[in-house]
Formats: sequence, C-alpha cells, structure tokens
Amino acid sequence: MMLRMPPHAGGRNTRRPRQIGRGDRHAPPAWAVPSPKTLWVMHKLQLKQLPGVCAAKVLKTFVEVSALVKCAAIVQAWSSFAGSSPVYRGAPNRHGMCIGCDMQGQRFPSLPPDAIQRSWQRCRAAGLPVGTRLAEANSGLPLRLDAPLSRLSLPVLESLGRLLAGTATLVVLADATGSVLACLGDEAARRMGTGLGLVVGARWSEGVAGTNAIGTCLSEGVSVEILGASHFLAQNQSFYCVAAPILGIDDRIVGVLAIGAAHRLDLACGRALVEMHRSLIEDRLIEAVPKNAWIISLQSSRDLFGSPLDGLAVFSATGRLLARNRTAAALLPREASPGCSWSEHWGLSWSELLRRGRDFPLESVAVSGREGEVCFARLARPGGQSLADAAESDPVMPQRGLADLSGGDGSLAEAARLAGRILDRDIPLMIQGETGSGKEWFARAFHVSGGRRQGPFIAVNCAAIPAGLIEAELFGYVEGAFTDAKSTGAVGKIREANGGTLFLDEIGDMPLPMQAVLLRVLETRTVLPLGGVREYPVDISLVCASHQCLQDLVSKGAFRADLFFRLSGMTVALPALRERSDFDAIVRRILVDEAGSSRIRIDPEALCALRAYGWPGNLRQLRNVLRLSIALLDGGETLRLSHIPTDVRVSRVRATSADLRAVQARLVRETVARHRGNISAAARELGITRTTLYRKLGTSREAGEDRGTEGT
Repeated sequence: MMLRMPPHAGGRNTRRPRQIGRGDRHAPPAWAVPSPKTLWVMHKLQLKQLPGVCAAKVLKTFVEVSALVKCAAIVQAWSSFAGSSPVYRGAPNRHGMCIGCDMQGQRFPSLPPDAIQRSWQRCRAAGLPVGTRLAEANSGLPLRLDAPLSRLSLPVLESLGRLLAGTATLVVLADATGSVLACLGDEAARRMGTGLGLVVGARWSEGVAGTNAIGTCLSEGVSVEILGASHFLAQNQSFYCVAAPILGIDDRIVGVLAIGAAHRLDLACGRALVEMHRSLIEDRLIEAVPKNAWIISLQSSRDLFGSPLDGLAVFSATGRLLARNRTAAALLPREASPGCSWSEHWGLSWSELLRRGRDFPLESVAVSGREGEVCFARLARPGGQSLADAAESDPVMPQRGLADLSGGDGSLAEAARLAGRILDRDIPLMIQGETGSGKEWFARAFHVSGGRRQGPFIAVNCAAIPAGLIEAELFGYVEGAFTDAKSTGAVGKIREANGGTLFLDEIGDMPLPMQAVLLRVLETRTVLPLGGVREYPVDISLVCASHQCLQDLVSKGAFRADLFFRLSGMTVALPALRERSDFDAIVRRILVDEAGSSRIRIDPEALCALRAYGWPGNLRQLRNVLRLSIALLDGGETLRLSHIPTDVRVSRVRATSADLRAVQARLVRETVARHRGNISAAARELGITRTTLYRKLGTSREAGEDRGTEGT
C-alpha cells in the first residue's frame, strides 16, 4: 500500500514517501489509535492494547469493554476517532518541515504542516543557530517546584508514568515559560533526557530550544507532535515527542504536559494519552478552588456521570461561574463564560438547583446546553465531598465535639454538659428537639467526643424509610431473602455501625414490629439478617432522637414501653432557634459559610426582622432563607431588609414594631460594646456609616466616645 502525499510548493525538496508494508513498525494503522474516552476505559479495566495487534482483536476487545461498562457510546466514539487518527508523518525536507497525511492523503487538522514552518521562522527570527547545543544555551533557572501546578499534577504524572513503564518514554511537565517542573521515566528515559538537556529547571521555550513539543505547544496554543528532524536543533532530531497545553481556571495556558522518546512505536497512542492526562490535570486545578464554592458535574447523558471525562464547572456560593473545564465549555451555552450568573442562562434558579441537590444528592437535573441541546447537571462540593456529605454537616457550626458547645447558648451548653457525662459508659442518649433544631449535628458531636470517634457514624431516619423496607435496611438480608434482593445480600445499617455510633433519628416513627426486633438486638447485641440463620455480634453506641414525646406515644400504644425504658438512658432537649440566645452569631456563621466570605454584612433592620420571625423550621429554615437572601445581593456586600423573603419580612409571629426597635437598639449597643467603643469597627460590622451609628446611639460625633481607641 502506498500513501500519496499532497503536492508541496517545494516539490523538488520533498522526498518520496516510503513504502508501508505489513509489519512496518513505524506506521501503526489508524484503528490502533484509540480515543481518550476509550483509553480511560482500558485503564480502568487494566487493559493495555499495543498498536500492532490485529484489527479484529482490537474491535473485539473494545466491544467487550463497552459491554462491561454499559456504554456503547464509547465504541462509537472510538470508531469515529479511528478514521481520522494520524498514522504517518512524511519524511522531513531540508527545511525541517514535516508533512502530515491520513489514509486518504488529507492533511491533519490537529497540527497543520505550516505550524512547523512558522516555528522555524520564529526560531530564525530569534537568531537561534540550527547547530546550537541546548546545553550551551540553557542553564538551570530558579523555579517554584511547590507551585500549585507542580503539586496538583504530580499524581497524574505518576499515573501516566506507570502506563508508560518499560517503554523508555519520558513524562515531562513544564510551566507557561517552558521551564521544566518535573521529569518522570525509567532509567533509560532519564538518561536520554539528561543527554538532551531535558531536566528539571531547564527551559524548553522556542527561543531557547528551537522547535520542540513544549515550546511549540506554548507558541501555537494547541496539542503538537514534533517528530525527528522537525526539531530545529540538530541534537533533538532523533527525538519524538507529543505535548498538550494545560489551561488554568481563567482559560490561559499555565503549563504543558509532554511525553518523549527516541522511537515512534510507543507514541502511536501518545497524543490520546497526553490529552487525557492533560484533562485530568486541568480538572485538579479546577477542584482546587475555595472550599465554599460549588462544583457542578455536567454530562450529555445521565448514564455517563462518574468518569474523568465529566464536564466540571465551578460556581461561587451566589451562583456565579468561576471556571470550567473543556468538556463543560463544550456543553454549556456559548455565552456562559466565567463571571456570568447561573440564573442568566438556565431556566432553573440557583437556589432551586441547590435545594434539589441537597434533597436528592445522587440525581442529576436537566438544564439547557449549547445550541439548545439538553445536558445534565449534578452538584458536589470541591475536594470530592459529595452533596450528601455536605448536607449531613450542619453549616451553622463545624463538626466538633461537645466541648465546643460550652459557649453561646446556655441551654445548648447544658445539654452538651449532660451528654458528656455518659461518654463511653454504654448508656443510650435520647435527643429531644423540634424538626431542624440540629439533632443529628448534636449526635455527631457526641460521637466525635468519645472513644469511638475513629469508628463509623451511621445515621438512619426511621421516618424516611418505607415500613416494608426498614427491616432490610436496618438488619440486612441474605441472598434471595426477597424479590429483587441483591445477589450478594446486604450488611444492614446496624452492622455497618459496628465499632462506632448508630444514630436513629425520628425513632418514634419506627413500626411496632421493628421495635421488637430492635429491642432484641439491644439486649443480645447480635443481629440476625433477614432470611439468614447466622447471628452476627455488634458493638455500637446508640443515640436516638425524636421531635415527639415518646411517653405520650407509649400511653397511646404507638411505642413499646419496654423499648422506651431501654432507650431512656440520658435525655437532653435542644432549644428551638427562636429560643437561642446566640441567634445573631448563628446568622453570621451561616453567612460566612454560604457566601464564602466574612465581608458579607447584614443590616441591623434585616437582622431584627430575622429575630422577630418564629422559625418553625429552625436552623434548616434559617439556612435556606439566608442562602436565598445572598443570591439576591447582586454583587453587594450588605444584606438588607429588601433581600429577606417577603413571608419572613412581614411576619407578625413574634414581634411588633416596638419590639423591632428594641431589638435593634440592643444589637447596636452590644456591637459597640464588643468592639470596646470603637465606633469605626462597630459601624463596619453593622454595615452602616459612622454618622448613622452615632444617630442610633443617640450621641454625636462631638461626644468623642471612640477618641483614643479608634485610630484605625
């Protein structure tokens, strides 16, 4: 078979293309170059396909892989990719230019031939002699090897290095100036790199190292393959390398990922490998955003979530787009650039998206994408924390021990003191409190304060599980115990909590038959799975909670008296939000957590309106109200009465206008006292001017109350 090259302007300088026959190791067939998506599947299943295998075997392998992951789209993606994969680079002419062709004789769209010519022209314009030795032109430069790019890229570099182990291939990371930050490879690869001057600290920009994958990638801004004599410097013309640019969260090039070798066989799939791992590095850069931001995963289908190929978009707590990766940029509307608001381009409001994500953390929602197409979004916290985990952690206070509750509200501190007396004493804890008052949060604090803190904390809401499923959920089941049971059975929540704490929320809603089984577990300290014959010992600390009075339920026959007496070790009552003396501090902590900044302030009038409301939903309701209010700020830093939802703002549940004025006056006095009379500092915290604060205090500037203490 002969590959015909397109006519070239310098025809007499162009060598004839060589014959490519069966077994030619320098020209792997197009079908042997998989797409990045296919490579990821191969990597996940630990399948490594060499370029030279037969077509039938490759097709059979990928059909089997696709069936295993239930993703036929991968086969389609691979098939479409194979037809346009590069398989041959013509021999370079004496100008160092390399002509690229595919099986149909068409030029490669990824790196046009004139890109090499442009690179050579830049090198000549810079006065770089062709015969320059890199070692003579390049001395080590000071680098920040602890920079985020180096630190976040290292796991990805190591993963790529393991894939290329034994192939004498060098893995290189460079920054935006072309300075090498890391070189990984086996001994042969490192020896080759040292001989070429490709070492940590060396600069491989075009102005220093001539045409090369790193420098030309930075200059062209696209992925490149620089093969053999296409290098400008003679010393590099036995080197074959592939490079891809790494984009930061502002869409600017922050670095380059490259691989290089002294042969072409191992680079048949090199470009796909490099671009896949480049994308993984970009994802890690995106995920390193502030912890208060939200990461949204995007996919074209609900079935594709959970792979390194997910689109990732980072939004601030108020719904402004901070960054997105390449996949997300292709899925989102064209006008959705960093800085835009979620509500500007999507029909679903930001607050509604957050609410759905908290209520249904594993579900995705359909949103409008590019060109009117539908894509799917799923929320998650940065750093890999799922939305379910984020929802379990009450943002009002961090997850700490009972000792951290000694300050603030007196009733809460007393409950914490009583609970601390039974730590590690095998006495059940019963928590009473209204819905949303923080019962699970208190249970977690109890867990981390005791000797079982290293064990699991398993929370079960008895009211949220259907009566027909609660037995299997709590006690587990064996294979074939009932229709649709998992073939492997299930351990059950009680056994999952072994060695730790089991938290049974809304215990009063547990069906009576299950109460009898739970009582037996507590008495015998063993669990018998549904349909099983073997009992399993368990060692758990039990914490229960309810918003109902269990004694009333016992008298009505809705709760077993013997179980009630078994659970009634220590009972503590959590105060409702409207009864908390630290209400103002709670509001400020939620604002910091939701807005991600301590600069957000609340106007005294708005805070008074919040204090006047009855809060039947307690902390959960307050958090939702403040999140909505922050979304209405429109970029400002002071939350005012107009930002508070109408149903809260006009409520007459607890206060009259006189009450509001009294609360406002007390707030102003307390703030000034907390800052020891410093009017400037107090005004900044309240979000008002000094003149307004003087007026509210009933004083004048001439009084000079902050004289001698202001000074800042």
